[in-house]
Amino acid sequence: MKIRMYKFINILILLLLLYNQGIGQKDSLAYVHVISKVDQGQIVLRWAPSTSIAWHLGITKGYSIERAVNKQGDSTMGEFVMIEPQRLPWPKQRWQKEQLATYDNYCIIAAELLYGKGTSVTANTKLLQRADEFQNKYTYAMMSADFSAQAADALGLSFTDKDVKPGNVYIYRIKSLASHENYIIEPATVVCYPSMNSQLIPPSLNQIKPMDRAVKLLWDREQSPSQYVAYYVEKSADGVHYNRLNDVPYLSGDNIGNDEFKQFHVYIDSVDQNYKPYYYRLVGLSPFGEESLPGEYEKSFGVDLTPPTKPEGLKSEQQGPGTVKLSWIFPKDENDAIAGFLIGRSAHVLDSFTNITTTILPPDSREFIDESANPLKPNFYFVTAIDTAGNYNISVSHYAHLIDSIPPAPPVDVSGTVDTNGVVLLKWSANSEPDILGYEVHFSNQSDHVFAALTDAPIPHNHYSDTIMIRTLTEHIYYKIVAVDRNNNYSSYSKMLELERPDVVRPAIALISDFAKTEKGVLLKWNNSSSKDVAGHSIYRTEYPERGEWVQVFTTSDKNLSVWVDENIKPMSTYYYKVHAFDEVNLLSNEGNIVKVITSAAQLDVRNLSLQSKVVDKQVHLSWKALPGVRKYIVYKKVADGKYYTLASTVSNVFIDHQLDLNSTYTLRCIDHNGVYSSFSNEANIIN
Repeated sequence: MKIRMYKFINILILLLLLYNQGIGQKDSLAYVHVISKVDQGQIVLRWAPSTSIAWHLGITKGYSIERAVNKQGDSTMGEFVMIEPQRLPWPKQRWQKEQLATYDNYCIIAAELLYGKGTSVTANTKLLQRADEFQNKYTYAMMSADFSAQAADALGLSFTDKDVKPGNVYIYRIKSLASHENYIIEPATVVCYPSMNSQLIPPSLNQIKPMDRAVKLLWDREQSPSQYVAYYVEKSADGVHYNRLNDVPYLSGDNIGNDEFKQFHVYIDSVDQNYKPYYYRLVGLSPFGEESLPGEYEKSFGVDLTPPTKPEGLKSEQQGPGTVKLSWIFPKDENDAIAGFLIGRSAHVLDSFTNITTTILPPDSREFIDESANPLKPNFYFVTAIDTAGNYNISVSHYAHLIDSIPPAPPVDVSGTVDTNGVVLLKWSANSEPDILGYEVHFSNQSDHVFAALTDAPIPHNHYSDTIMIRTLTEHIYYKIVAVDRNNNYSSYSKMLELERPDVVRPAIALISDFAKTEKGVLLKWNNSSSKDVAGHSIYRTEYPERGEWVQVFTTSDKNLSVWVDENIKPMSTYYYKVHAFDEVNLLSNEGNIVKVITSAAQLDVRNLSLQSKVVDKQVHLSWKALPGVRKYIVYKKVADGKYYTLASTVSNVFIDHQLDLNSTYTLRCIDHNGVYSSFSNEANIIN
């Protein structure tokens, strides 16, 4: 018995690793999960704790089972009644030596898990190892309960209610008696209808794939996921008599790194010879430890997947402009084992090969002539040997060198630019020849001089960047492009490209020679720049030169103009002026002299000042309407000889002249708060 159990447990170790993936426990969330089935007028309950801690505590505490009974169709809920106060695992006495023969292997495993000694605890025992053993025991227990109804009963994880009647609805509540305030284990509830017998749907194979001396079986992980916890695989040579391939229930892991294993359970069966048909079917194992009926069979066989010998020694010989003779080595004694050869050709060494043989070459072929080789492209070849089962083996690719003496066409659409840093960007249209290796760039400072190569070797792209001197006496630079193919054939020159060097020399400075304040504004005069390429001059103005915020207030392209009046000014303001020359590429001259101008104050407007004069009692009474911003008024009298006399300075808007002279006239001037005098007002005649 010990030897049988030892071998059986070794077989289960791999299954344990796979089964442990599906439990996915979290010790922080403990609960009881319960399922049920109706079988011949009885209700069978199966439950399991969600964590290893909950299971370990439940071994000694057990579980309680309560039941509520309702009439089918009745919406009222009956009260729960205790039908099993404490469901415990079998006591140790039930596993006496003389009784072991009546128990299945999983029931015996349950005894070891419940009452076995386990690993001894010593000072050197690692905590992690103890935790793994604790978890593994829990996994073994759940697996044994799933695989065997006897083991589930022995572990105290099942219950059969025989007191059931059709027409009733039974609600069961399973509680772990190990639950307490420091570790709550949530109870579980399940509803059962005795009138609905539980039936297992036979599992079916989804795919079956022939392999070399093997057959791969695949079935969907999602088919009835709650019905089956494992499977048996059965095989038959005649479709009638089946043998079970696995003694231990089978399931495959889903984390092997293969997408096929994530979607399917996978089982590979070895066969003794290829092309001999076999029949395969599945039997499902439910969580109640019961087996389903066998599913529908699928028929398959092993196939020959061994490739033939690889062709070796592939060589080529050019026999014309587009003709290549190929030869290779292949064992003669394998001619009968192959169907023949195929020839592939590509312009690339490792991919994009195309079959150039219209029909498969005979098995005794060792030569082939390709009459469609392209001398303008690389020609890589390989030979494929194919056997009668469709297996193939490909030779190492071989490069066939073809002589090509035809030069490419000269490049076209050559264009370019030169920036102010002397960086030249050239571009042209790429050649259409398939064997183009690259391009060479040539230059000269004179169109009639010899052109020198800029590139040490052909460049693969159709653009190029050059750097040239800008401050030089030659105003232009010239370029030509040459195309080169893979056989070092050179095209003739492209059309010559002429580029103008950019102007980076500033014009000579212009200087302000004079300025004046006029009634219209500030009059500026300047000396124009002496440079030949001057395009015009611009005047700049600012009120804050220390900030460097200069504003262009005037520009002219008239090279003879050297006078301008700035009318857009404010009175009593300080302005700074400078002049810059600019050339045809808008390069500005350096800064010349800067002049400072302080504008005059604005005069009061007395054009609308109405001065009234009347004779009263042989005196002249003058009056006028007061103007804003006036500090005082100056009264003038103009006599017959045209001379003006100052009569008074007053802040009032009235004045009396005690000396009557009917031939005289009067006028005013205003003085503002800045002391600025206005012009004379209109003259007023004496009204008698």
